[in-house]
Amino acid sequence: MIVLVSHWFTNADVWKTIGMYAVPVISVFASYLVGRLQNSLQQRQSVRKDRYNNFYLPIIKILMRGKYWNVKPYQIHSAVAKNFMPTLEKHLELADTETAEKYYLFLSSLIDYEVDLGIEQDAVESSKIPGNVIDPYVIPKTHKESYNQSFNALVRCILQSGSQLSNKLRYPDLAATILAKYVERENK
Repeated sequence: MIVLVSHWFTNADVWKTIGMYAVPVISVFASYLVGRLQNSLQQRQSVRKDRYNNFYLPIIKILMRGKYWNVKPYQIHSAVAKNFMPTLEKHLELADTETAEKYYLFLSSLIDYEVDLGIEQDAVESSKIPGNVIDPYVIPKTHKESYNQSFNALVRCILQSGSQLSNKLRYPDLAATILAKYVERENK
């Protein structure tokens, strides 16, 4: 039996026959794996582009146009409510987990401070009620610093994630430029 098995392993004709059948099967399997890997990488890159172009880039543009880093967030709450938040919420599903958590904390702080994002201003029209001077776009004095901290944490998180994504896509890193301005302002 051992002689038969050793003869089989040393017989060149047996190996040629095995090779004739094995090489095509291995080639098909390898081709399939390479195709799946390539498809997976293309899909991942496509999702990254979608996230960057539809979530991060519009927010970066708003931050750049409004030069949000030049003022304290409570001072521009109206712009935050009218421009920043609707843009952020439009494609929130494209945000990374950390950004979603910071967004939730920012919204929670607004609810805790009973701050309206201005959504109900037109519906209530509080400015037309005689003697009513409540402006939903004004942050209460006692909550300004907390508002600033939660908004800045959200913006920093968005910019850091946008920067990482732009690097993976090999796009210009606009987010890092704005993030540097935020850090510079915070260090003053």
